Amino acid sequence: MTRGILFLLMGLWLPGKSLGQQRQASRPSAGIPPQDACAASCSIPTSPAKPAEARAAAWRCLREGLSNKDADHRIQAVYALGTLGVQSVPRIESELEDKDSLVRQAAAKTLGDMQASQSIPSLQAALDDQSAPVSFAAAQALWRMGDKSGTSILVQVLAGDRGRFTPA
Repeated sequence: MTRGILFLLMGLWLPGKSLGQQRQASRPSAGIPPQDACAASCSIPTSPAKPAEARAAAWRCLREGLSNKDADHRIQAVYALGTLGVQSVPRIESELEDKDSLVRQAAAKTLGDMQASQSIPSLQAALDDQSAPVSFAAAQALWRMGDKSGTSILVQVLAGDRGRFTPA
């Protein structure tokens, strides 16, 4: 997953390099560490000569990351999508409905970081999430965009009247 995200963020794949370190010439696929599983399964082309193919592979990797059974992969995919701009907002918004509260929290935080004002209605709905960290992240995101509809949640958290939370 990490290599796939790095690839997407760089816009091209640099053969032989991985996160600034020299990659071994040949690594048996069975020995690929978990963080490299997405890059292996996404079939990311090693040639920057075909940018359309590389772009399609990167989007495919992100879609696979969003549908991965592992919540950590979905969270990484949400954060990666957040760096891509407005075209990724609907995909991030859909993660506000994820079964895992940490994924929903990441989606709310990312939408706030992106200043995705088109997501205000979805974030307002997330204020009612059963998970206090999700509703808090939604309230923070809305506040950053000038929408004060989550103010009561922020006040409740500060007063200690709302459940335990982990800041996004």
